[in-house]
Parts: sequence; C-alpha cells; structure tokens
Amino acid sequence: MKKISLFIILFIMFTPVYAKEKVEFSSCTDGDTFKIIYNNEIKTVRLLAVDTPESVHPKKEEEYYGKEASDYTCNVLKKANKIELEFDDNSDKSDKYDRLLAWVFIDDKLLQESLIEGGYAKVAYLYGDYKYTTKLQELQEIASNKNIGVWDEEAKENFNPNQNEDKITTIEIIILFVIQLTAGIILYVKSEIEYVKIFVPALDNISAYNDTIAFTIYGKNNLIMYQKYYIRQEKLRGDYNIADIMPMVDVFLKERYETVKEHGIE
Repeated sequence: MKKISLFIILFIMFTPVYAKEKVEFSSCTDGDTFKIIYNNEIKTVRLLAVDTPESVHPKKEEEYYGKEASDYTCNVLKKANKIELEFDDNSDKSDKYDRLLAWVFIDDKLLQESLIEGGYAKVAYLYGDYKYTTKLQELQEIASNKNIGVWDEEAKENFNPNQNEDKITTIEIIILFVIQLTAGIILYVKSEIEYVKIFVPALDNISAYNDTIAFTIYGKNNLIMYQKYYIRQEKLRGDYNIADIMPMVDVFLKERYETVKEHGIE
C-alpha cells in the first residue's frame, strides 16, 4: 500500500500540470498562428487542435476562407484586453518549428471554440486526448450542418484565389481612365477659353490686320484652331458642309500666311 501511495505521489510530482499564462500580443500571422512576447522574446503561437485555411503560406496559394479566418483572428487579438495561453498535459509544448502549441483564451473565451463555431477552422492535428477536443467537435458538427464558412462547398468551388488581384487591377484601370478623361476635359476647356479670349476678339473684325495679328500670336502650329474658328464663322453665314468648307479654309490660311510674311511678322 505504501508503494502504491509513493508511486501516485511521484506520478503527480513529475506529471506537468499547466496553468493559464498571461501573455502580450505582438503581431498577426494568419488564422491559426500569431506572435506574442513570451519570457522577454518574440515567440510564435500555433493554435492547438485546429486548422484554418492558408492565407499567407510562402509555397501555397490563398485557400478558400483563409483571408476571412486570418482577419477574424487578427481582429480579436488586437481588441483583446487579456490574452492567456494554456498548455495541454497531453501535448508537446512546442512543435518542430519551435512554435508554442497552446489553447488560447481571449478575455476568458477560448479562441479555438470561436473559430470552429464561426466556420473559420476545422478540428485537426489531434495527436493525443486533448482537454477541449470534445467541445470543439460538437461545435464543428453544428457549423458543418449550417454550411457556414469552410463548410460552404458551393462558395468554395466558386472561389478564385486571384480575385483580390483582379479587383485591384480593375480599380487601377478605372482610376487611370478617370485621370485621362479629366485631363482631356481640362485641356479642352482650356483651349475653348483661349479661343474665346484670343481668336474671337481678334477675328470678329474681318480686316486683314486683325487676321494677321491672331495668326501671328498662334503661329503655324495652331492652324487647326484657326480652321475651327473660320469654319464656325462660315457655318453661321449658311448651311455648309465641312468637307466643302475645308478647301476654302486652306486657301484662306495661305492668303493670311502670305499677309504675315508681307508684314514681316513671321
């Protein structure tokens, strides 16, 4: 009897019993991984017994509902008043990547339960009889029956991992189009203002002197503007077809150019 009692005492003494440890949040990673300040150093925590879809894996594309799971975990961690870790007696404290394997409590609510309940994660990586597994499996069955989150097979089939990039590209195209359109409108309005300020006052008088001054101001690079004014004037005098007017405009411009040369203002 004494030997049995001694064995029980020794078993209790050398069996690890983990209590909750309060930790400080450092940064987000994805739905089932984040960083904390632990014993004065930055450590990565891997949520025990659950798995969320990939969202930032260096060798894998984003998986369906990965971004949503990552956003959910990150948001609750950032808003948390208290974050606690509880290590499971039937699990290693860390994995081969030196990540802490733990149950995570956010303001006294088990994060793994919230993820399973909301359809953000599935129960996974059970290598022992973990403390809260039964509860997680019950919540998973409910979420699965509701077809929410990772259990929505129809949405999963229609998921496009590049849809966010496509949206960004479309937005960029729209912005570029708006910029180009705005620039075009500004240039057009500016040209119309210059037309009103320079051409109309200068050419309203049909005298060769005013024609010469206006032509000199704009030079040979603005013949199209000069043509536009002349066509407008001709159309006011009668119902002309532009194709019929253009030959007259060419003759008119040549005459005015000769006038400019005669005045020595070219």
